[in-house]
Amino acid sequence: MHPTVLSRDGKKSAYELTRSKFETKSVVYRVTGENIGVIKIYEFNAKTPEQFNSALNKLRNKNVEGLLIDLRDNSGVNFEYACEILDTLLPAGKLMSVTDRDGNASIRYTSDTKYIDLPMEVLINEGTEGAAELFAAVMMNYSHAESVGTKTAGHDTVQELFPLSNGCAVRITTGRWSDDLSGVMSEGKVVPQFEVKLTTYQKTNRYLLPDESDPQLQTALDRIYSIIAARKDALAAEEEVSATDSTTTTTVESEDTTTATTLTTTKKTTKKTTVKTTKKTTKKTTKKTTKKTTKKTTKKTTRRRR
Repeated sequence: MHPTVLSRDGKKSAYELTRSKFETKSVVYRVTGENIGVIKIYEFNAKTPEQFNSALNKLRNKNVEGLLIDLRDNSGVNFEYACEILDTLLPAGKLMSVTDRDGNASIRYTSDTKYIDLPMEVLINEGTEGAAELFAAVMMNYSHAESVGTKTAGHDTVQELFPLSNGCAVRITTGRWSDDLSGVMSEGKVVPQFEVKLTTYQKTNRYLLPDESDPQLQTALDRIYSIIAARKDALAAEEEVSATDSTTTTTVESEDTTTATTLTTTKKTTKKTTVKTTKKTTKKTTKKTTKKTTKKTTKKTTRRRR
């Protein structure tokens, strides 16, 4: 292809264009702050789970101490792929159920027992829609992550595509997924646990802001640091208790050993004393007997001489 472009000054320029396929990245990642992994998800499409798992594995290989998932301005797209990632992060349980107009609920997706045990925070805003809202709400509902930012868009409906005989199709709303997550939502919107608003300038230039100038991201990082510190304190307390229990056990065993040794020594001493006493008694008895026998013999001999 050789399209011609007309510039503003009236000049014409020809360019050569080559057709090619390219893959849109829906996931990007990096490390920030004090070794905290950040994963930004732009939307949930068919490639997102694979890209997310790749990012997660690379961050874990870097031994990150926490994970921040940025869902701000995530357009959602597909619930299935959002739940596939939730399955990776969360322990066994229900991920998504849909309630129809008659009030009948049906479970669509669940997770297995494997999960990621890292302190986590989720960033949300008014541009977080659909599947991204479900993602944030489920993470909060499991108490597996906290959320920071502003209320989400409020797209809590589920739509299905119905094909027509002429080759066209219509998309119809068939239910809501928010009914089961009322504890973390209000009027169909996910309510952040820590509300942090951006200024107009920050909203307009958010993708250009350095981390230290992003108050939502900084608040999320501070929360992760707090959770990490609490976990370390709890671990230190457990180790201290374990060490104390070990010392007590050793002392008891030592006391038992000392008692056993004392008893053994006492028995040996008693035995020796008994033996000695017996020997002395035997010796004394023998002497007395000998004296008596000698005395009697002497008397008899004297009598006979007379």
